[in-house]
Amino acid sequence: MPTLSPAKELKITREKLAYWFFRLNGCFTFENFIVHPNRRGPQRTEVDIITLRFRHRQELVTSNHSMEDYPLFQGQEKYASVFFVEVKKNECSLNGPWLDTKKENIERVLNAIGLIPKNDIKAVSEQLYNNYIFDKDNISISFAMVGKTKSSKHNYENIPQLTWNEILHWMYLRYVNYEEQKADHQQWDPVGIELYKLATKQYRNNQNEFVGHCLRKAGISDC
Repeated sequence: MPTLSPAKELKITREKLAYWFFRLNGCFTFENFIVHPNRRGPQRTEVDIITLRFRHRQELVTSNHSMEDYPLFQGQEKYASVFFVEVKKNECSLNGPWLDTKKENIERVLNAIGLIPKNDIKAVSEQLYNNYIFDKDNISISFAMVGKTKSSKHNYENIPQLTWNEILHWMYLRYVNYEEQKADHQQWDPVGIELYKLATKQYRNNQNEFVGHCLRKAGISDC
């Protein structure tokens, strides 16, 4: 009689943790967005996550238990807010390819997502290269960073920086406080389903253990 192979352990990556944080906050999320070269050759760079969130996003607003999103998203003024998210194991930082104006990676990403008219791409790119944010009319485009610790570099002052501890504590509360509303989630990917189970079942009464488990699984902490 053939023996059954053991079930493959679900891998929880740092990118997936960040993906689910932004998704739970009402963002449309695009993972592993690859910037291709003009000619045959290796890819130019990769955006860990691109997010798009609209100003009027609300969930369960007609109930007595409406959802409150993370403070970063509260009071959003622009109709459309876009983040290019850099996911790091340790300190928050931006990858070198983003900062090299000669490679024109920001221009390529803006052209690919189609939010900015072609004639405005150069001006918007310059704002992002210099200030890491473009904020005009009804659109905001900015970098965002997720890491173990925040960077103290002064030139990152315009960039939202989120730590793993911050976002995982928030995610735990979202899953637990809205367990019933989130119970029907068969359309979620395996990581989203696993995070829900961890928060509402295995670590229901221990928020810190949930956070620690996720940090270990994603290779952020060995403790």
